[in-house]
Amino acid sequence: TQPASDTEGRVAVGRDATLANYSVGDKLAPNSGDVLIVGRNLTYTSGRVYNGDVAYGNATNLPINQTSIDGSLRKDTPINFAAAKTYLENLSLTLSGYGVTGTTSFQFSGLTLTGTDPHLNVFKVLGSELSIANSVDINVPNGSAVLVNIDGTDVSWSGGLEIYGTAINNVLYNFYQATTIKIKNIDVRGSILAPIADVNFESGVQNGQMICKSLTGKGQFNNALFFGNIPADKKVTNIASVTGGLTTDPNANNNSSFVTVNVNSSNQTPGGGSPGGGTTGGTWQEVGSFAVGEIVYTLSFDNNGNTYAGTMGGKIYKSVDGGKNWAQINSGMNVGWIWSLVFHNNILFASTEKGVYKQSGSSWVQVGLKDVDVRSLASSGTVLYAGTWGTGVYVSVDNGANWEQIKTGMENYLAVQAVAVSKEGDVFAGTAGGGLFKLFKGENKWYQYTLGNNIVWALAANSNAIIASTYGGGVYRSVDNGANWEKAPLNQPYIYSINVDKSGRIYVSSWTSGVFTSIDNGISWTGIGMGGFGVSSLVVSPNQSDVLAGTREGKIYKISFNVTGVEGEGVVPSEYKMSQNYPNPFNPTTAIDIALVKPGRYSLKVYNVLGQEVAVLLNKEMIAGHHKITFDASRFASGMYIYRLSGTNVNIAKKMLLMK
Repeated sequence: TQPASDTEGRVAVGRDATLANYSVGDKLAPNSGDVLIVGRNLTYTSGRVYNGDVAYGNATNLPINQTSIDGSLRKDTPINFAAAKTYLENLSLTLSGYGVTGTTSFQFSGLTLTGTDPHLNVFKVLGSELSIANSVDINVPNGSAVLVNIDGTDVSWSGGLEIYGTAINNVLYNFYQATTIKIKNIDVRGSILAPIADVNFESGVQNGQMICKSLTGKGQFNNALFFGNIPADKKVTNIASVTGGLTTDPNANNNSSFVTVNVNSSNQTPGGGSPGGGTTGGTWQEVGSFAVGEIVYTLSFDNNGNTYAGTMGGKIYKSVDGGKNWAQINSGMNVGWIWSLVFHNNILFASTEKGVYKQSGSSWVQVGLKDVDVRSLASSGTVLYAGTWGTGVYVSVDNGANWEQIKTGMENYLAVQAVAVSKEGDVFAGTAGGGLFKLFKGENKWYQYTLGNNIVWALAANSNAIIASTYGGGVYRSVDNGANWEKAPLNQPYIYSINVDKSGRIYVSSWTSGVFTSIDNGISWTGIGMGGFGVSSLVVSPNQSDVLAGTREGKIYKISFNVTGVEGEGVVPSEYKMSQNYPNPFNPTTAIDIALVKPGRYSLKVYNVLGQEVAVLLNKEMIAGHHKITFDASRFASGMYIYRLSGTNVNIAKKMLLMK
């Protein structure tokens, strides 16, 4: 029952609704479909339904002159409210079991919730303390999701509420035990899940969604949908309830029960239960781990094949043996997050919440943007780009000694999460709130582009496409340097990391569903495992044979594709030779014989017909003699390829045909 107020978005009521002087849907787009749905009886004495239709299940007083509807009125039941009730009750109880990751303090009648996780912060609040609190402050990292589990069957909420760091659309208050909730004189910033509660919203406003058993009062509901990423837990709680019977129930106290089910057993493998986790030709293996809570936020390789990892906790690690052993290399940096690691002019740069640092020998030097939260770095030629949370994009042409801010055109959307540079030299910036922006090479003004979502979390570019992942809206691709965008057919709304190897192959990671790859610029995708392991970062080795995945549990996993094998014979030939590959055409493996007259450093590389390097089969010191190299092209598309042997006094190229 809602007198004299309004809801800016949609309303769905399972049973009866009584509305007076009430408007619904005024902030929705025109022709938004069903805007008001009532499962049984609708009494609407005055007001207006904007931008869509009204559906009721049993009876209504409409149409009347005092109530106008922009769309149609029909008798219908488009929502299965019984199924929705069961689902929401199960969801609420399941979320209540999530492990606490943040701290909650109650002092001087004020609640303070503090979290440090860049992805999801979970809090536990006593309903008895919330009922007497005159203020609630929530402090979390920028862009993170917030889950507040509130206990107690009878809860009141009033006073001040402030959210620091993240958007209100990322905040969910879960009243999993409440049967009665009283809300007054408050701006509730975030969404409420209270599926078994009768809510009396006496006064105030909510910027978020309200899900409850029943609702009365004069509360105003503003259209701020919840889109935070709260991944499925390893434990799911299922509820069963008796709601009616043909005979008198002798014991009404045993009509509800629940059971907790483990979804991911301890025997699950990173490959998701199938060899290699897909068409990879390998299997994910754990090769390293850090302390619990050290989310691996970024990974990088240098030209020598050494691996670097940046973590939540502000540590940078280096491995010289493929990830088996790690050593911290930034002691004394005193930062909380390593957001990005990028090699620029053969120097390792790190972006942190306190600015940009670069490695100088065995030490690190802060090179600019002091105390600025730098979320992303991108290198292009002699130019280094830095995307910041709150002050836009900066450019340096002298290895970070000086920085120039470029914000014209994006003044209202300066929270930049990702930066990437296309082959044309144009810069793309993904923002929180403004979507995607493009800076044309040589210009100093940003241009805004429309995607299906205004929060762009990650960006990457190969020679043919730009790939953008959005927060809650999936992946988008452009093959015309950003002029037009289409949604990629990957059913994963939250992609946190995108990586592209030298061949142009794209890798993306989902926190819950693992790693996916595309060899056709995002037209099609293949899962390669790691589902349920909380993948937070990805990197591909320089020779494209290994992919490393970092997780939110502080672990490093590796999968090897084994694209090459080398066999040698001791007889020294009299001239350099490289045979035609055999078989040819081939699918998926072939062999190449080479004859080396002298010892030295040699490379054998594969190129596509555009001249782009797609695989490195050999790049190391070799002894003189005859050698056989095998090439596994399982990851590559059918077509013509060129393979080239290079070294001192030798440069031979031939063609081969892959037919799948």
